[in-house]
Amino acid sequence: YRMRRVIVKTHISKAPKGGGTGALRAHLGYIQRDGVERGGSGGELYGREGAVPDADGFAARCEEDRHQFRIIVSPEDAGRLGDLRETTRALMAQMESDLGTRLDWLAVDHHNTGHPHTHIVIRGKDAGGRDLVIAPAYIREGLAARAQDIVTERLGPRRDLEIAEARQSEVTKERFTGLDRAILADAPDGIVRVTEGSGPGGRFDEALRRARLRHLEGLKLAAPAGRDAWQMKPGWEASLSAMGHRGDILRALAARGQDDVADHNLRRFEPGAHGYEPLVGTVITSLPEDELRDRRSLIVEDFH
Repeated sequence: YRMRRVIVKTHISKAPKGGGTGALRAHLGYIQRDGVERGGSGGELYGREGAVPDADGFAARCEEDRHQFRIIVSPEDAGRLGDLRETTRALMAQMESDLGTRLDWLAVDHHNTGHPHTHIVIRGKDAGGRDLVIAPAYIREGLAARAQDIVTERLGPRRDLEIAEARQSEVTKERFTGLDRAILADAPDGIVRVTEGSGPGGRFDEALRRARLRHLEGLKLAAPAGRDAWQMKPGWEASLSAMGHRGDILRALAARGQDDVADHNLRRFEPGAHGYEPLVGTVITSLPEDELRDRRSLIVEDFH
């Protein structure tokens, strides 16, 4: 409950048939792209303490690898950690201890979003040249737990005020939040019923849930259904996720000095979708869609 929260995403990227390092080089270039540092410059690769990062050498060593591990580490309190390199190196040292082998890895920090995070690429070979195999349970849970331990040790356990502020901040967010996840779990039939909380903690939880439901009501995603109950609009969680994506687009446009674009002028275009004509326009910028798989969305200003 008081541990510092860290989101860890992992993808095992398999080498294409015939080998080759093209995909790996493309990924290293992708995570070093312009605008990922605080000053807007490209990302700077780094490795273990004292080692000089060499992207070409790393890619050459991966030439015959069957796979590689791509990891994103996103601490909730990344802003308070300052330089993320020390935390990343501590995590990689712990991972080596857990797996019982030295790892060949490179990392780069990203500061171009509201949540600073770190991309890590690990070779698919252990120190003995054998295929590196990591237990699924460690990938799903163990690595995140280790990251939380390290960040909690550096910043101390979360205080009551920090926990309350983090939860309070979710009330008015126009994206799918932890509060929404709890609401979704308690509303299998689409009806949310708020019960009176017991004790200070329970009353605080009750107040947060009521405030969130009223906010969703204002967004036309929920409607009163009697005393202490709300009827959720079908697909409300998907609508919130779409709102979050639109918010990311608007922030990206604002960062490029184009913050006068009205929200209602934005529409999603799926290439190849039924009923869509080819879109002709000017590419303004791009957004990460899936950074583990190098997928991006383009923001295009059409000519209509």
